[in-house]
Amino acid sequence: MKVKTVPFIKIAIASLLGISLSIFLSPTISIILLGSFALICHFHRSFKNYSPYFMLAIVSFVLGYISFHLNPLKNMDQQTYQWKGIVIEKGQKFSKGMKYVIQVLSLDNQEKEVSVKGKVMLMLKNETNLQKGDFVQFQGKCNLISFEDTAFWDQVNFKKGLHATVWSNQIHKTGEKDKFYHYLGKIQNYFENKIQSHFNDKSSAALATGILLGDKSYMDKETKNEFINSGAAHILAVSGLHVGILTLFLNFSLGIFFQNRIKFPIIIVILLFYAFITGLSPAVVRAVLMACLALVAKMFNRNYIIVNILAFCFTLQLLMDPIIIFHLGFWLSYLAIIGIIFIQPHLVMPTKNKISKWLQDNITVGISAQIATLPILLGFLGKFPVLFIITNLITLPLSILATYFGFFLLFIAEIPIFSDLVGFITNNLFSTVLLANNWIANLAFSNIQFQPSFAGLLVSIAGLIALIGYLNYKSKNSQTNSVLNYI
Repeated sequence: MKVKTVPFIKIAIASLLGISLSIFLSPTISIILLGSFALICHFHRSFKNYSPYFMLAIVSFVLGYISFHLNPLKNMDQQTYQWKGIVIEKGQKFSKGMKYVIQVLSLDNQEKEVSVKGKVMLMLKNETNLQKGDFVQFQGKCNLISFEDTAFWDQVNFKKGLHATVWSNQIHKTGEKDKFYHYLGKIQNYFENKIQSHFNDKSSAALATGILLGDKSYMDKETKNEFINSGAAHILAVSGLHVGILTLFLNFSLGIFFQNRIKFPIIIVILLFYAFITGLSPAVVRAVLMACLALVAKMFNRNYIIVNILAFCFTLQLLMDPIIIFHLGFWLSYLAIIGIIFIQPHLVMPTKNKISKWLQDNITVGISAQIATLPILLGFLGKFPVLFIITNLITLPLSILATYFGFFLLFIAEIPIFSDLVGFITNNLFSTVLLANNWIANLAFSNIQFQPSFAGLLVSIAGLIALIGYLNYKSKNSQTNSVLNYI
């Protein structure tokens, strides 16, 4: 693949460079470095084409610096404040109470009230029932992520892309509600109630709610750990797999009644709506953006290169929310898709046998995604699922089928009798997924555990870059496959 055909790769690298420098180097050194390279590129004929990319890196640096260093939260670590904010995610139980993601609006240190923007994880030491959209006030100590902290890599803030964690003993609802988040919560509750009313098994209903709507609060810790141990954790996280299934389902269903010029805009609206309902996780946003861009291209009969779309989405997400660089889900999503695009085609053997092709696709997709996400496993998670190939052959196909029926059930939930039949089938499919995953997770040596390390992260990143570079050098074919195969 020639770099000239995928200009957004250089744009994405420039954006990542600028934001990374804003975190790890001082402003003076970063500006001198970027400015010097930009000037050299501008005046040196050989590098003149690279000047715009260094200018973009400078813009990215400024955005990153504003997000990380000029945010008022930066200077408020380990101090107690009166917080005001909005509940933007449904609460989840933990050993000492409930935890909620709060969009912070302001802080009050008894001297003055300061306007603040950022997301914090509120660890509430009681089981107060809060709903999406509730305006709340609480008192608690601010615990920021710290690069000097030796336990930095294990902190929940880093893994969730949050600014801080706040512990509090009590919380007060002001009585007001943010209409946007409030109505999103009501719609999500509507779909959750429809799932629960059509399922006769609580465990299956909890799994379906987690997979279809991204709400894993009904799932017990044991079930979540089983999915992690079997290598099927990506099934639980609403991501490209689910958006791809929904897109294909809508494309087929609406194709019966509408032509492409009407069908595609409807699909785009539904996908955007789904992204908001499921909480706008980085993986969902990435998948929905890619699907929407591909559908727009099809509407206007334009060809597209999958890598260009991927790099564009990466750049857009980084520039819109630089703090997303600290979200493991963001990196897992992009690394997995990079593995499927660049590595998986080299693992497939030509065959005309449909069963053999199906086996190859499921095995090679899993292998390529695992190889590409190895930096995250070595650097942060400390666990490698040995039996992920078996999972891809058994649990993954079952979960895909169950997800198709699950989306179908949500669309026809108000139709009596017929929805009951579909609900019965869907309930049994999700029960089968649980049984299959439980069997795999409890096999001997289902996973290997080790101590995450920064050295492992760097070595695996270098290895991944070298592998993709080598495979790309050997390959002469441009990647122009359908985006729906990758989202």
